[in-house]
Amino acid sequence: MFPILSDLYKQTTQIQYVDSYGIWIAILLGVWLIARLAHRLGRWTVQRPIAVSLGWRIGYELPWLAPTIDISTAFEVILVGVLLGANIVLLLVSAHGWADVQQRAAKLAVLNLLPLGTGLTFGLPVHLLGISRSAVAWWHRWFGRVMAAHSLLHGAIAIARADNPIPSMRHDWVPLLAAAAILMMVPVTLHVVVRRHCQVAMRIHYLLAVTAMVALAYHSWDRGSDSRWQVVGAGAL
Repeated sequence: MFPILSDLYKQTTQIQYVDSYGIWIAILLGVWLIARLAHRLGRWTVQRPIAVSLGWRIGYELPWLAPTIDISTAFEVILVGVLLGANIVLLLVSAHGWADVQQRAAKLAVLNLLPLGTGLTFGLPVHLLGISRSAVAWWHRWFGRVMAAHSLLHGAIAIARADNPIPSMRHDWVPLLAAAAILMMVPVTLHVVVRRHCQVAMRIHYLLAVTAMVALAYHSWDRGSDSRWQVVGAGAL
């Protein structure tokens, strides 16, 4: 094997299992941008009848699902399935005990946090990806739900594995503050609440998001986590 390829292989094997999630997201983002550029240049190879037929199939509306789980089309079912499946596989496959699951949940929570830090009005992803604000908001909600699930799982395992849970929770009040802020964001961002009290709900959401970000940044920095710079980067976005 060539020296360059040998070094590249060694670096690849040293990549942690969970970190591959972020790498695949970056690869898919790059593929999307290339495909969008090719479409704009008029070099799209898919025939229009086939594209229309495929778009009709994956865009088939599922109105009976929309009010309950925020999924309204067959395409959204596929996207949510891929998102949840990838997170479940990276969380559980080849995990060595609950301690490993706890660490993976923390890293996956941070990785799912990065797409959430894209501005107050989603201007950056809308301009970059060429999709509507409603689509970006939909992705924002689902990444937020996955991030919240990983964060709460990480905290629950930490409490369950502690020798003295009550004194431990009193001492580590910062992660509890982050967990409380994340939990409170769930009812505030429900479609029914946002529709009736949009301005109030969004202001509370921003306040809770800032609280959770500051608490998570302090917690990750205090523990010397490898993900602390990713949390800072998400806050900077």
